[in-house]
Amino acid sequence: MGSVGRRDEVSGWWLDAGPVVHGWDDARWTLARVAEVIERRFSVSYTLRGVSYLLHRIGYSQQVPPAGRSNATRRRSRPGIVGGGRR
Repeated sequence: MGSVGRRDEVSGWWLDAGPVVHGWDDARWTLARVAEVIERRFSVSYTLRGVSYLLHRIGYSQQVPPAGRSNATRRRSRPGIVGGGRR
């Protein structure tokens, strides 16, 4: 395979398809899942730290849901009250 084809593979387009395409039931990528796909696709084994470094190098970043109260907590809280405790 030529260098252009290799560059396309390394660019991570196969990650953009999502974990479901690669056999997982949900749409969340984890470092362990990415490592497994890399091993299956390229026959190369990486540590989780190595996968993190590789993803960063090709432009992927960690996406974490914003911290905050859950919807259940919001429903239990009274409107206009922040913290819900007494002073």
